[in-house]
Parts: sequence; C-alpha cells; structure tokens
Amino acid sequence: MLLYLHPTRREAITASGTTLIRWSLTTNPATMLTQVSTAPAIFFEHLYDPGGRMHTFGGITRTPDGEFFALQQPWPLDSHPHSPCVIEWRRWDNLSPPRTATVPNTGCPIRSMDCSLDSRWLVLDNDEHIFLLDWHSGEVISRHFAGGYATSGLAFDPTSTFVAGLSFADGGGCLKLWRLDPAERFVARPAREE
Repeated sequence: MLLYLHPTRREAITASGTTLIRWSLTTNPATMLTQVSTAPAIFFEHLYDPGGRMHTFGGITRTPDGEFFALQQPWPLDSHPHSPCVIEWRRWDNLSPPRTATVPNTGCPIRSMDCSLDSRWLVLDNDEHIFLLDWHSGEVISRHFAGGYATSGLAFDPTSTFVAGLSFADGGGCLKLWRLDPAERFVARPAREE
C-alpha cells in the first residue's frame, strides 16, 4: 500500500491493488471519503536489494498544488512490454481522471515518479531513461539515458531545480542528482570516483 498526504488539508490517499481511497484524517480512526476501482491493478511493487533495503516502484505522485496528483495508468499483465506508458492526472477531491498523457518509448513499468513542488514538472524513470514532462500538458520535455542503472525514489528539491534518485545495478548503487537549468538540458551532475 502507498500513502500520500495532502499538502494543506488533513487528508490522505492510499493506493492498494485495484483501489484508490481518499481519507479524512480529522477523526481517529480515519474516515473514508472517496473510493474508486482502477482495475486492473495499479502497478507498484516492492523489491528488496541484497542489503535488505526495500525499493518501491511505480505508483502515484504526491499532489504539488493540492488539486491533482499523477499515477501510471493501470497496466494489464498481458500487455506488450514495450508499449507506451500512459500517465493519468487525477483530481484529489473525487479521484476522477480528467486528463492523460502517453509517454512514448517508455516500455512500462515506471520505476519511480515525482512532481515538482512548483507544479511545473513530472519526472519518471523506466529503468533505462529518465523522462521530464510538463506537469500541465504532459508533453515530454526531455529524455535521458540512465547509464544502465535502475533508478528509484525520484524526488525534487524544494526549489524544483534539482531531481535526486537512488540508482543501483549489480548489487551496487549511488545517489544521482540532475539539474533542470534549463529543463531541455536536464544534465546529471558529474560522477565522482568512490
């Protein structure tokens, strides 16, 4: 199960299997406000690395503006693995999907996704590439090879200038940092020898 808190209200959204639920956190226990089915299942999974650390993939983003959040459209298990990914923007209040965007050349599933706090960007990773999308239009602004590393835990900094992510492959890993200045160049910080 994934849990996301509203930035200003005492509310949360949970995503589990085929269900999205919006909760009021003003009562104890929490009160269910809205529930929708997303069958087939919302794609997210938990994997553990050799060191026992849990990595969560896929799922949904937080809501930067309190109105919308994004999630990868449910992915049927019998789909072609190189099909384009569809991202849904859903309303917080009623969980309806007013718009979608197709991200070409992704080959689902999405490993990680996050939205910037200034409501300008959506970043996602599919194991091979990092994609930067315009939050409002869903247009792919840039796409970058991830260097052969799977990346999870993508997160924007508070200024929406940097994106960080945990990249790992073959039992090793590192924290990567990308700068969005300008967004079209979206470049990784030079790697240091460790």
